[in-house]
Amino acid sequence: MLSTDDYWYKNPEQEYKFNPARLGQAHSWNTDRCQEEMILGTPIIIIDNTNTTSVEWCPYSQMAEQYGYNVSFETPTSPWWTEIFPRIEDNTFTDEDVKVFVEKNTHGVPEHAIRRMMDRFTVVK
Repeated sequence: MLSTDDYWYKNPEQEYKFNPARLGQAHSWNTDRCQEEMILGTPIIIIDNTNTTSVEWCPYSQMAEQYGYNVSFETPTSPWWTEIFPRIEDNTFTDEDVKVFVEKNTHGVPEHAIRRMMDRFTVVK
């Protein structure tokens, strides 16, 4: 399982230290790790990223095609997610829905950033 979040744990204390100025670098780092696993022929590779738009998941999908991998897009299955997800799909989520995500996130992502992610979420069909 490869997550861009792993980049922020790259310190001896294993503390999560997010730096928005290095987000592009972190995504490139994770994409490079994915390619390394594909070159090695790792049978199953899970990309554990938010991936709210095709710009975010497309590099992984293109690599998968290049290296002969099948791609499956999955969303969480927790009860709170499955309740809110239809409103994210049709962009009718509420302030209360946003607050659920604020409370559930473990990295201190601020409400405005979560709202922005929910606004731009594109469903892959």
